[in-house]
Amino acid sequence: MLIQLEEMKIRNFKGFKDYTFKPNGKDADVFGDNGTGKTTLYDTFLWCLFGKNSIDQSDIKFDWKPLDSEGNEVHNLETEVILKLSIDGEQRDFARNITEKWTKKRGSIEQLFDGHTTTYYIDGLKVKQKEYKDQIDSLIKEENFKMLTNLNYFPEVMTWKDRRIMLIEIAGNISDEDVIKENSKLSPLLDLDEKLSIEDHLKLTRQNKKQVNQQVNALPGRIDEVERSLPDISILDKKVIEEEKAKIIEEIEKANEEKQMIKNGFSDIQIKSELSEIKGFYRDLDIKHSELIEEDLIDLKDSIEVKKEKLTSLEDLQRQREKDQFERELKISSLKNDQAINSEIKGNLMQKFYECRDETIPSFEEHSEICPTCGQVFPEDQILELQKNYEKKVKKFNLKKANKLSEIQEKGKAVAAKIDQLNKEIRSLQNSQSETVSSEKITQLQKELSELNLQLSERKSDKRKFDETEEAKNIIRQIHDKEDELNGGQEIAKERIVAIDSKLKELNEMVSNKNNLLYQFDLYEKQKERMNELIDDQKKLDKEYGKLEQLEYLIEDFIKTKVDMLTDSINSHFKIIKFKLFGDAINGGLIEMCEPTVNGKNYSTGLNNAARINASLDIINTLMKFNDVYPPVFVDNAEGINELIDIDTQLITLNVSKDQELRIGE
Repeated sequence: MLIQLEEMKIRNFKGFKDYTFKPNGKDADVFGDNGTGKTTLYDTFLWCLFGKNSIDQSDIKFDWKPLDSEGNEVHNLETEVILKLSIDGEQRDFARNITEKWTKKRGSIEQLFDGHTTTYYIDGLKVKQKEYKDQIDSLIKEENFKMLTNLNYFPEVMTWKDRRIMLIEIAGNISDEDVIKENSKLSPLLDLDEKLSIEDHLKLTRQNKKQVNQQVNALPGRIDEVERSLPDISILDKKVIEEEKAKIIEEIEKANEEKQMIKNGFSDIQIKSELSEIKGFYRDLDIKHSELIEEDLIDLKDSIEVKKEKLTSLEDLQRQREKDQFERELKISSLKNDQAINSEIKGNLMQKFYECRDETIPSFEEHSEICPTCGQVFPEDQILELQKNYEKKVKKFNLKKANKLSEIQEKGKAVAAKIDQLNKEIRSLQNSQSETVSSEKITQLQKELSELNLQLSERKSDKRKFDETEEAKNIIRQIHDKEDELNGGQEIAKERIVAIDSKLKELNEMVSNKNNLLYQFDLYEKQKERMNELIDDQKKLDKEYGKLEQLEYLIEDFIKTKVDMLTDSINSHFKIIKFKLFGDAINGGLIEMCEPTVNGKNYSTGLNNAARINASLDIINTLMKFNDVYPPVFVDNAEGINELIDIDTQLITLNVSKDQELRIGE
């Protein structure tokens, strides 16, 4: 359906008192200085159809009434707009008329303004508001009209999700089977559960990855906990303990035998043998005692050296941290200085921008038509030539000015990006404070070192002889007891039995202690087995995580392939504009979007006015073909555009010029 604007009659709407715009269904170029009513033409067209202006404000939110010199509404005027449209060759008239309502309250001689009355006409016939709206909706819905006539509506007003839905509707969706045919490496995805979409499978895979990762991250702590609960058997020797236990049991057996022998009858030979054995045992312990004292001092000295090394390491680390902090603060100061310099540059660029923006070129005055030599008016053809030269000069000036403004804007963006980068680096440095070394920890190490040195000093001065120890005294008493036993009678035998019983009790306690030590080995083995089980679990989870990562990569590759296919399909419907449907996320995934671009530059940030307008016309052209509706398109701020792309509908451009009244050119 082709909708063409043949004529638009305007009475008392904004700055128009009585004006007729008559493009006769053809393309038209409208020229005029700022304030002459170029944009008002578009506002009038939309207001007649929908009661809104070009920025989608209803008539209660913008000043549609004429204003006097003081900015007040002029009352008692009738506002009317009549549109003559050609719809597939058939002429249709639509008119909107508004008059003021004035009422006089009881007892008052003055009339008071009491609102407006709106009247609607279709083909000259008065209709109700709903019928008027329904008739227009039957031709084209208001939302579709905005999308097909407002250059900014699709790329800027619509949400990216709505844009994306519309583009997919135009290009047609891509099936999962088509994607897998395009990339055979994705064939394993055919085995996925068909009840879930590929996007849901990606969510599920990432969810499972997160759960497995949480389990993997928890395992080192659990392994560490089991490892820390392992009994310390590094200083124990199981074989030695078992041998010592066997010797103690052997002593118990001998003690019981001796006790039985005493009960059965005293034996001097046995006592002498035992006396000799005890004395030999005493000599062995005396030698061992001397060796242990020396070994004990060696271990203590080693401990002191270890403490010294730890203390030196901490002190070195503390000095390094202080040095790092000083260098970090120095770097931040340097970055802030760069930041101040770039801020000053940004301010200078802003000043240059405003100075360039306000530059003007002298207007073409009437005296330019008079010869400065003879004072006569130039011939008409010479005047036309002068005017053409002036217009070329204006175009050249405007183009140079636009390029200069664009250059300043680009520099400003670069400086702003630099300032933003400096801010990020400063925040990063401020957030990367190194953990300070605990002075309490250093103090504690110093304290422990002092205590060890004190112990060393005390032990060096406390090398007691073996015969001064309690153990030696006990053995000496045993020797005396044996000697007394040789010289004693029955009383001595009884006392000996009591002594043996006491020794048996002590030996049994020693066996119990050895059993406890041997139990540590059993406990160690059980805990070690549990730790190995957790390590095996960790390996299994790592393997499972790797499989999930591989599946995630396949799905993401699938989505990227589908994105490329969908993007190519959509972009094939446009001449100059390309749509970017996905972007790269920080975590390596994809972010859905729908950003129009031209030559790689984003519509929203990287295009100049001419490129944005041509890009919007390209979008509108495709949308018109898809909807099979071709309404008139108004292009505001069209001055300075060298060439507009071809569009399959009536095009009305609004151009800023020096004309003090609107001038229409085809």
